[in-house]
Amino acid sequence: MNKRLANESYEFLTGIFTHSFDIQFVLGIVGLAFNIPHFIISIQKAMRVSSTDILIIGIAICDLTVTAGVVWERTFYWLVKTNHCINEFYYFNQLALWIQTILTDNAVWISFWLPIYLVLIRLLLLKLCIKSTFLCKPSVGYLLFLMTILISLIVTFKGNLDKYLAVQPTSPWVPSSDCPGFPANYSEDFFVVLTRTDNDTNPNSFYITFLAVSQIIVSVIYPLLALILFIEIRNSARRVMDNNLSESLDRTRSSKMIFYLTVSYIVSSVPRGVIWVFHVFVQSVSVESFLEMFLGYGTIITSAFFCLNATLQCVICFVLSSRYRETARSLLRMKQLSSTNILIIGIAICDLTASSAIIWERTFDWMVRRNSCKNGSSYSNQLAYWIITAMNENAVWISFWLAIYLVLIRLLILKSCIDLTFLSKSSVGYLLFLATLLFSFLFFMNLNLRRQLVEINGFLWRPGPECIGFPEGYSEKKYYLQVNDGGHFFAYIPMYTFFVATSQTVVSIIYPFLALLLYVEIRISAVRITDINHSESLDRRNSYQSNDYELYGVLYNLKCTS
Repeated sequence: MNKRLANESYEFLTGIFTHSFDIQFVLGIVGLAFNIPHFIISIQKAMRVSSTDILIIGIAICDLTVTAGVVWERTFYWLVKTNHCINEFYYFNQLALWIQTILTDNAVWISFWLPIYLVLIRLLLLKLCIKSTFLCKPSVGYLLFLMTILISLIVTFKGNLDKYLAVQPTSPWVPSSDCPGFPANYSEDFFVVLTRTDNDTNPNSFYITFLAVSQIIVSVIYPLLALILFIEIRNSARRVMDNNLSESLDRTRSSKMIFYLTVSYIVSSVPRGVIWVFHVFVQSVSVESFLEMFLGYGTIITSAFFCLNATLQCVICFVLSSRYRETARSLLRMKQLSSTNILIIGIAICDLTASSAIIWERTFDWMVRRNSCKNGSSYSNQLAYWIITAMNENAVWISFWLAIYLVLIRLLILKSCIDLTFLSKSSVGYLLFLATLLFSFLFFMNLNLRRQLVEINGFLWRPGPECIGFPEGYSEKKYYLQVNDGGHFFAYIPMYTFFVATSQTVVSIIYPFLALLLYVEIRISAVRITDINHSESLDRRNSYQSNDYELYGVLYNLKCTS
């Protein structure tokens, strides 16, 4: 395991493991997107009534910190480290990375201990014979959360006490020869984080040992406590089934939530504990060995698992906690909305995004690109144009599919022989909208990870002669969006175009067919009840209005095949 691998094996495994960075980045963005509303819902007054609620808020804060740190780190690598015209070892860049690493490590450590407190409190309330209701007070949750933060900060302070940012005078940073705008012989200081070695004790060794032991304890204690709590709640649910069915169902749902959260935490915590054990007991690692790859890429993979776990927690809380859903509905003022109402709101959001993007694009062309005194190809302008284009493409694609879900739900409720009224619940609409948003995001992210803003070598933007306020000889860099796919630009674009064209063609076929069936069904039902309820018949006749969603797909398909 610690022996040097053959070149072919090493290159093959490296080619596989390098994708873990992209997976980590995508899961970090998804986790951040899910945890922002999760945190907002969790801090509402209705969700702050017990100590366990406060601990859930603490976990949400930690998950937000970690996912934001992952997104920032990968964005920093993408925008700074891959740009040979920017000094990644600049003092503030290294200081920001150092702070981000400390915050992420602390948040991960705290987030694994808070669920132990949460499960332990619920277990003590169920099992103790003495009165222990004081454990439910929110003050107990605040105390445990602040105490864990304090311990984590003390250990982190001790582990980073002998670290400092130092200049490397023998190797200053020098911009590449193709970077314009730098004077001759320009250089900058090269900073790195170093550890003092003049002390007898090694604080870094203590810090690694502490994290490893702590992670192993979490990996062992949490599943054990969660299993005991799961069994206890299931038994109590069976005991009260005959007397109080609703209470039994609530306890069953609670046991399911604990089970799913336990599984996700085991997947997230156990691999991390194994990696920390290797860090403690393995003194030296051979270069290009499997162990080196396991420790290096394993950290990225466990970070991706953590982001996935942070996302799953939000979904599990929404699906299994009725109080959580009620709080979300009251926060969004959506108590009486059905799934079709949610889908209509989703379509409205997509239409608003697409129309805003069109207005922004035309305004940008009018005010910037046609203005000889503004650099339309500057980095910030090209980045904004890239983001707006990606949002517009996502919004258009999502809006067409939401319309299909809307028609399909109404058709299933009308035509199905079995009871499908659960499809009208607002949670179904949220689930379909979020699932479509996630799928679209993952696909477009896969495309855009192959793109990068590249400087146009040999071409500089210069203001026109009529422009005032610029010094003589003033110039700026120009950038353009390039697809980086190993030199095979046209190997990827047709696949992307084919996917979008196929998707739109499917929409163009399925939507009119489903819409026609729904139209006929509503007309028939309107005729059936004409004599019984005339006003209801009129409502059904006017309730359906066909949309020309097929037009866009046909036009896009013609564009693709031409």
